[in-house]
Amino acid sequence: MAPSFTARIQLFLLRALGFLIGLVGRAALVLRGPKFASKTPPPVTEPLLLLSGMQLAKLIRQRKVKCIDVVQAYINRIKDVNPVINGIVKYRFEEAMKEAHAVDQKLAEKQEDEATLENKWPFLGVPLTVKEAFQLQGTILLFLAT
Repeated sequence: MAPSFTARIQLFLLRALGFLIGLVGRAALVLRGPKFASKTPPPVTEPLLLLSGMQLAKLIRQRKVKCIDVVQAYINRIKDVNPVINGIVKYRFEEAMKEAHAVDQKLAEKQEDEATLENKWPFLGVPLTVKEAFQLQGTILLFLAT
């Protein structure tokens, strides 16, 4: 069954909007210059950044790596890469370092063995970021009826 006239108009308008957004994006890259358009993040040089979350957690639980060193490695990487990718909007580096120090202190007390720590907190000391999305006042949401 062929789409209705209204659905075809909506699809046409949606495609036109996408095309215009693409043009604006490309124009913004041209206006900001070729350096911005072709910039790539620097390569990873810190070995800790190449380990999985599970590997990092295990090394931290075994006290072979300090949590504060892991967090500092990630902070350094964010500072290197974020100007290129703009992936982190709000920095909370000081808080992260305080939390990492608290983890290292807890582990230094040696009140729990590695198995207990893994069971209670499988990713204790492993840094993570969370993408948050909020609808902001003044933004436009489009709902197309089909």
